[in-house]
Amino acid sequence: MGDAATTAARRSLTWIPPALAALVFALLSLAILPYPGLQDDEVLFTAPLYLPDGTLSSLKAFGLTVPLMLTGYSGTLKTWLYATIFEFLLPSRWSVRAPMVLVGVITICLTWAWIRRIAGTRAAAFTVAFLSTDAVFIVTNTFDWGPVALQHALLMGGLLAVQVWVQNNSNRRGSNWPLALGFFLWGLGLWDKALLVWPLEGLAMATLCVYPKELRRHLRRVPLAIAASSLLLGALPLVCYNIRHRGETASTYTRLSLNQLPRKIPEL
Repeated sequence: MGDAATTAARRSLTWIPPALAALVFALLSLAILPYPGLQDDEVLFTAPLYLPDGTLSSLKAFGLTVPLMLTGYSGTLKTWLYATIFEFLLPSRWSVRAPMVLVGVITICLTWAWIRRIAGTRAAAFTVAFLSTDAVFIVTNTFDWGPVALQHALLMGGLLAVQVWVQNNSNRRGSNWPLALGFFLWGLGLWDKALLVWPLEGLAMATLCVYPKELRRHLRRVPLAIAASSLLLGALPLVCYNIRHRGETASTYTRLSLNQLPRKIPEL
């Protein structure tokens, strides 16, 4: 009985570091939230809510126009989220930014859970301590310049879900639901902004270089099919847009040009 109580107490204590990190991040974010005016990146999602031609791609069904894509590489996931929020709150700096602060808190908690699984409690505590006080993370997440806030949360949610699947599969307790969830979240992230492909490619290359044996062991037909179908489902609006427009996301936004080179060199 005493051992069970001790174990339960230790488990409850393990959530103190992420709770403190989330609190510090939230306080720092809320402290700077009211000062800058709204910037075009953080209100880009509002175009479909107020402009009849505010979307690049939409779906008409049952007399409704459902926005799907804002630009060739940016979807309307945030628009859908704020369409609900603005039903209850008037648009303002607080109603636009506070939900993204909450998303940042979720990102910190997901990062804690993922790092703790792969590297232990101490490493996770250091990670969230650094993350919650990192100026770039605080500023870009609070004001969602990019936009990046939903990408961060979806990236880390996918990493945690896939890690759960890998560990369960290694212990032969495997259900494929965590794998499907992880790749679905990454698909949503790609729909939100196709530039999520960059960190996903980096993670894929890192996995190939660091864990080649484990990767080969998990590359089987059923998991591959589940991962691919879940990713496509999450990114379905982006996929449909590119089918209709012949791969415009890649052909238009990844074109190599040297026109800006004289300006880019001093910036670098």
